[in-house]
Amino acid sequence: EITKEFNLIVRPHYHDAKRIPKVKIWAKLHGIKNLYFSNPSKLLTNDTMQDFMASDILISDTSSVLYEYLITGKPIIIAKTNCDELHTMPDDMNIMKHANIYEGSQNIVKMIKNNLLSKPYTNDYKKMLNSCFYFNDGKSTERAVSFIKSISVK
Repeated sequence: EITKEFNLIVRPHYHDAKRIPKVKIWAKLHGIKNLYFSNPSKLLTNDTMQDFMASDILISDTSSVLYEYLITGKPIIIAKTNCDELHTMPDDMNIMKHANIYEGSQNIVKMIKNNLLSKPYTNDYKKMLNSCFYFNDGKSTERAVSFIKSISVK
């Protein structure tokens, strides 16, 4: 359904990367086009941040990648799972309160289009980014170098 109108980048969990070859074959046999795979076990060629930058929207289950994606400011759709062991977060830091939830019965293409067009949670994402991460100024490497120098033996 999604690949009829959009390019879809699939980046499975690291431990599921071994399934990529079989899914590629399945997709080809079923005539599914516009489907691309990013292999998390090949970090030199498939970097998470490159995938983030190439994407227009993130569709993910309840994963920490949802919080990492906040840095892009791009829309997020969360695919509901049967997992009940989720951390309880304060509302201002709970991504589940600030994204559309796909439960399996809605029209996912319509949900994607709506999120891309209206970007309903953009301001929430900015607030969450600042609540969840101390520094968002691009100077983390400089701070790390400075810290290492400050504790190094002279």
